[in-house]
Parts: sequence; structure tokens; C-alpha cells
Amino acid sequence: MATTEILPNGNIRVRVNYVFCYQSGRKRFLTKEAENLDLPVLTSIARAYQWQEAIDKGEFRSIQELADSLHVDQSYVARTIRLAYLSPQIIRLFLLGKAPSGLSLSRLLRTFPVDWKKQETLFGIQTA
Repeated sequence: MATTEILPNGNIRVRVNYVFCYQSGRKRFLTKEAENLDLPVLTSIARAYQWQEAIDKGEFRSIQELADSLHVDQSYVARTIRLAYLSPQIIRLFLLGKAPSGLSLSRLLRTFPVDWKKQETLFGIQTA
């Protein structure tokens, strides 16, 4: 079960009870509530938040500077950082292992709207 907590400094802590296992030679998370979480997507979302925070704090002046320090292509960093602007509903679905089957990391790394409702519509997410 995923739980969230707002910390005194305003950050949000997400806790997920899980175990690691290997399926088809790939490392996967397993939880009671979700048979399989999409580890590559969740890792990329976490990386996006980490990278965006480093830029916001002034540790890097630009995406290019961050990419150079990581020895990766600037376009990869730019595409990944966009994941920090995903709708909380979409992120929640990935954390619960309930994201639509067609919503892959390669699909998320393409351009998508900044507006959360438009993202949810584009990716076929039903909202209440």
C-alpha cells in the first residue's frame, strides 16, 4: 500500500511496501495491491524530480549543464525532466500498478500537455 505524508518543510514523502523479484531477467517490484509496478517508469519519474530539483536549487544552470555532468544526451534529460510535470493522478496509477497497459515509458517521454486534465484525457485516464 502506498502512503503519503506531508513533511514540515512542505515536501511529500511517499512510502510503498514492496519486495524485489526478477521476472524474465528484469528486476521488478511486487506489492500486495499491485502484481507489477512499472519500475522503469517509476524510476524515470523519480529521476525527473531529482533533476528538476537540482536545477531549481541552482546546482546546475541548465539542462545542458546537467546532461554534461551526467555524461548523457541533453535531449534525454529534457524528455525525462518533463515527467516531473505529470498529473498526480497518472503518477498515482503507476504507484498502484493500475496504469493503462498502453501507457509506457516511451509514450510518456513524447511531448504531452502541461495541463493535467489534458494529460489525463490524452493518456485515456478516467477521472472522477
